[in-house]
Amino acid sequence: MDGVAWATVIAQGLSFIVSVLYLNKTHDIFKTNFLKLKFNREIFRQILRIGLPSGVQQSLVSLGLMFMSGVVNGFGTAVMAGYAAASRIDSFVGMPAMNIGNALSSFTGQNIGAGKFDRVKRGYHAALKIGLSISVVLMAVLFFGGEMLIGIFTHDTEVVRVGAEYLRVIAPFYFLFTIMFVTNGVIRGSGEAVLPMVSTIMAMWVVRIPCAVIFSRLWGVTGVWFAMPTGWLMGLLISVIYYKSGRWMKKRIIRTPAVPEEGDL
Repeated sequence: MDGVAWATVIAQGLSFIVSVLYLNKTHDIFKTNFLKLKFNREIFRQILRIGLPSGVQQSLVSLGLMFMSGVVNGFGTAVMAGYAAASRIDSFVGMPAMNIGNALSSFTGQNIGAGKFDRVKRGYHAALKIGLSISVVLMAVLFFGGEMLIGIFTHDTEVVRVGAEYLRVIAPFYFLFTIMFVTNGVIRGSGEAVLPMVSTIMAMWVVRIPCAVIFSRLWGVTGVWFAMPTGWLMGLLISVIYYKSGRWMKKRIIRTPAVPEEGDL
């Protein structure tokens, strides 16, 4: 285990060094001289305002997943193993939606900075179409190919059955996950960091975990699986309602006058 930890640290360190060297060599605006760095209180305050809620959000997600694992562990080793394997596949399948949301976040920040709110909205709609199109394909793969995917990790029939059941239950609801992350991409890009944190708290700790406990007592471990998309639905509702309110347009960090749209860019 020590070797794995050291390998991770070394890999991340090398990645950092290569990235800094590449940026210094190819992008003048990003050239950094670490000996001449100066502390900027205002920038530091903005970083905390945006980064601290995101850090809290990720911590709460990790704690919530630990609690969910505790609920699942009560159903035996086969269920634990099936859930662990399916969760890895679940994490991989969720990457397209998360990456589209991250890309949209950068796109949103750039266009809000230029005062082009119509482009943000068009980018949001385009990202939804792309994300949902990918989700449909992934939903079909998970629903019909669950056994094959879990079989990559184990040949135990009970573990495969449990993992495939998990994937079949959550697969039809991946469109909720996609819409939630794409919408949060716009919200984060506008500079609003508190709303995604609140959305996560509500989805994970107010809805998903209580539902997992209640549903597991009613329907067994299958109830835990249905608690997953229930949390996504809550997160989606909060994000979409906030997006529709238009309040994200007022959250930009740097105030600039609106720039007239040029054609249909």
